Amino acid sequence: MASRLRSFTRPAAAAFLRSAASRSPAASLPRTLAPVPRASALGRRMALARSLQPLHSAVSAARLTSRLGAEVARAVSQG
Repeated sequence: MASRLRSFTRPAAAAFLRSAASRSPAASLPRTLAPVPRASALGRRMALARSLQPLHSAVSAARLTSRLGAEVARAVSQG
């Protein structure tokens, strides 16, 4: 599962870095003077983060269940 997430995020990160490198000189200005990102681009980024939330929740719940199961099994075997 982690490899799928990495294979998804690596191309996205590379595309972001390429776009950051090709930005206008205004991108190098202090943040207060830099242009504000368009609402549609910001909305897409937020939607992506929200779409990954269920995956994170499912993975963390599975890890917790697995860890608790292993601890209970160890405790039962020790008496």
